Amino acid sequence: MYCIYCGSDHEEGVQFTDEHVVPYALGGADALKIRVCRDLNNSLGGLVDKPFIEMFPVRAHRFFLGLCGTDGTEPTLDLGGESLIQGQKVRVAYTITKDSRELKIADPSVTKTPTPDGEHWTVFGDPEKVRKILEGKLKSLSAKSKQMRNEAGEVLDSEGLAAVLSSAKREHVNPSVVKTVTADLPACRRFFAKMALAAGHLVLGESFSKSVGADTLRKALRGNSLETTEIPRAHTWPQTGGSEQVLSAFRMKDSHILGVLHGEPPIFVACLFETYDAFIPLGPVGTGRSPRPAQGGRIFQIELPSRRLRDHDLSDYLLAWLEAQRKRKNEV
Repeated sequence: MYCIYCGSDHEEGVQFTDEHVVPYALGGADALKIRVCRDLNNSLGGLVDKPFIEMFPVRAHRFFLGLCGTDGTEPTLDLGGESLIQGQKVRVAYTITKDSRELKIADPSVTKTPTPDGEHWTVFGDPEKVRKILEGKLKSLSAKSKQMRNEAGEVLDSEGLAAVLSSAKREHVNPSVVKTVTADLPACRRFFAKMALAAGHLVLGESFSKSVGADTLRKALRGNSLETTEIPRAHTWPQTGGSEQVLSAFRMKDSHILGVLHGEPPIFVACLFETYDAFIPLGPVGTGRSPRPAQGGRIFQIELPSRRLRDHDLSDYLLAWLEAQRKRKNEV
């Protein structure tokens, strides 16, 4: 049996599994799958799908739509970053789940000031981490027959330290957090190359899967740099300026849109969450020519968060898109 990711036929006995063309954790539909060998399916899930799925802006879309992974785990949103608390610049972990939000200072700070008879420690941070730091210091001092004292000069044992910690000032804060978000361009290219390979195989069959165009995509999805993930004449998020006009028609609210447009060569188009898009020729483009779609094509629409799949031909999809644009304009 042939595996699109391996690019080869396997002997009888090699296990094959279902592969979502759009990863399930991103809202992929069970009705949109192909069959691939299990080993490479598992491997590429971690090497190609996960880095894209875990990018902060993508994870935020998953969180707000409640899109669970294949194991049923609900996504969380990590708003951690750098903040200013009580005049100190600190790293904070700020995690939001469906039912709760939790703010923690990720890296406690310890300020040590020399005194005539030792050191004065000021510890600032998450209460649990502060407790562990001070308990460790008390244990270390006790082993050396030395003492820990509070602000009043009283000798502390473990019970005394617990009392100090319980009375310590704790502020409930909701800080502003500066979070730096970067898009990993090679990871984005690998992800869209994999999806283009799967969609091309689904729509065009093995005549595409065993072509030069498919070989180019297989090479890109294994690359780890800008050079080794480059696909000639392709545009993928966040660098889609060269195909903006075409891609604008595949941005549908609350939907994933992907498909294969007729042309020489055929063209894979995709837009996930109305944001992350791709325009990828599925074959070589002649010198001096630009890849241009012809009339016709097959378009898949996955409605979110229901994961309902709609299978359109290009003309029917464009009519639906125009109607959606009209309704959206009227709502505004």
